[in-house]
Amino acid sequence: MRALFFSLTFFFFLTSHSQELETKKVTTTNFKEIFTVNKTTKLKSGNYLKQDRQNKDTLISGTYTDGTKSGIWRYFSKENELWMSYNFDRKAFEKFPDERSKIDSFVVKKGNSFAYEKVDSPPVYLGSKNEIERILIANFKVPQEIIQNKRSGISIATFMVDQSGKTKEFHGEQVLSNEVFPQMEQAFKLIDGDWCPAIANGEPVDSQIVVVYEITPLGAKSLFQDNPKAIVVHFQYYGVTETKKSIGFGIGRE
Repeated sequence: MRALFFSLTFFFFLTSHSQELETKKVTTTNFKEIFTVNKTTKLKSGNYLKQDRQNKDTLISGTYTDGTKSGIWRYFSKENELWMSYNFDRKAFEKFPDERSKIDSFVVKKGNSFAYEKVDSPPVYLGSKNEIERILIANFKVPQEIIQNKRSGISIATFMVDQSGKTKEFHGEQVLSNEVFPQMEQAFKLIDGDWCPAIANGEPVDSQIVVVYEITPLGAKSLFQDNPKAIVVHFQYYGVTETKKSIGFGIGRE
């Protein structure tokens, strides 16, 4: 992993001095992205690197061609282990995540409704392991109304990953406080990576993913059993000071 980081760094150093490409760096709460942009077209072109902002470990590495992902992209866990890889030229996995391969049924669209059905493979987010979880954690603050009244409970939202891998129809199904859902929805909009749709009988299908926020006082017993078919994030608070603890995560959970 370190060798990969240094080789890519050297690449960015060389390409940044070319007449056609310019190196860009984008830093967010959890991540740092390094990539090159064609000065003429303004499109990403060349190698792409996504790092953990704190320890600078490589989380994602890949290549862009004229603004489109190409070749093999590699996605890592925080432990510097290759979690999965995807070939954008062939539109196929080179390495499928082990946790996802164990799922043989999922909520998919049947007619005008959703139901659990047998699938060849579930929907998969093409990101580093627990990337969605980290985005949700970084963009949520336990409402003061919940803390002051020492409330416990879960908030549930759902969204669809359609046959083309696009996300849509983010709905709040149950909320502990009126202040929770707007934060859930805003965090959802920040999840901008690619999805591979669920596959059933060899064909892509629409599927529905459940997002669960569990909020409890520090030390309280968990109210929700983690489910590998849902995204589950746990938040705990103490007094008027909020603390966060993420325990479960369905899409690429530990």
